[in-house]
Amino acid sequence: MIINPAALGQLPPKFTLCMIVRDEAHCLPRCLNSVRDRINRYIIADTGSTDGTPNIARTGLRDIPGEVFSIPWRDDFAWARNQVLDRIRGSEWLLWMDADEELHGEIRALDLADTSIQAYQTPLRYEDKSVTKWPNLFHASQNFRFRWPIHEELTHPNGQYRVQVLKKAWLTTCQDGARSLAPGKLEREVQHLIKAWRSTRHPRFLWFLGREYGQLGELAKSRACWQARLRWEPRANNQERAVAWLQLGRTMEAQGEDPMAVITAYFNAYEEDPSRVEGLGHAGMLLRSQGKPRSARILLERALEMPPSRSTLCVETSWQEWRIADELAIVYAQLGGTEQAINLLGKVLQACPENQKERVRLNLDKMCAAYSGGQSPKETQQ
Repeated sequence: MIINPAALGQLPPKFTLCMIVRDEAHCLPRCLNSVRDRINRYIIADTGSTDGTPNIARTGLRDIPGEVFSIPWRDDFAWARNQVLDRIRGSEWLLWMDADEELHGEIRALDLADTSIQAYQTPLRYEDKSVTKWPNLFHASQNFRFRWPIHEELTHPNGQYRVQVLKKAWLTTCQDGARSLAPGKLEREVQHLIKAWRSTRHPRFLWFLGREYGQLGELAKSRACWQARLRWEPRANNQERAVAWLQLGRTMEAQGEDPMAVITAYFNAYEEDPSRVEGLGHAGMLLRSQGKPRSARILLERALEMPPSRSTLCVETSWQEWRIADELAIVYAQLGGTEQAINLLGKVLQACPENQKERVRLNLDKMCAAYSGGQSPKETQQ
């Protein structure tokens, strides 16, 4: 690791906020309130708002230098983001956010001091999930650009670049941005993705088609796209392939496929990227539901011992943060390991999101009651 000595001991760095917005008046103030104390400049492109979004941005960031400018909407997210990059001047850290997101935690100067890292990802939390999104924090001197009109990708002049996930900062989203709330959003995205796939034959669009079809409930089409993605570049891009195997397994499970075939898909996800725990977690959960808690225990204990993943593509960090331990506690209870289950549930209760705490607390109370009363805990967990 190469450390920049000048960064040591600095106050938390200030960023230039970068955004593209349209009709975000209902959620933009929430976003800006979460970052106004962390930024010293902003550059926001508006793509045709009719609800006063530009004025809300200027008012919310008053006394901070910056600009809100208008651009036409060309059905091209990369082009719109590059219009913002074209207005960057000087040496500055660029923080990209969507209008329905909020920034939490802290980003220290030391977190950004490794000069071998070109970009950073901020984990995104919503509902009871935590995932990584595209790198949204990088220095202007890296000369990044965006490509692809939909599900845009960050590109570096040197080709490959190193990404690191921020450990003490995270984003939350209510998923109430104008684009998310627009009727027929997923259907339109599917049409855009089909067009992009036909014109480029780039496998990333098969990957996103698999995801969008799954969200629409069109499981057969989703499965076909995941399988096609896995046939493409069979020995390349292990991160994409790991997620594709994981999603294929989920799709097969939703279709009621043979459990062992589904578990094989989950194992393939793990083998593609052995640093990720999601495949082991899903396989263990399915084995438990099939009445094979001992087999499930082997996988879940292995996952529990794994260090944080270095992967950066759609990592469901909630599995490592609390879900593996939660699932393993159920398995321990089924096998009569009451004390082990209680110890794990105590840790889960500290780490799980608020919407899970009541369930976990109830299970923990039942386990403690069963333990003190000498009863079997096998039926106590939910």
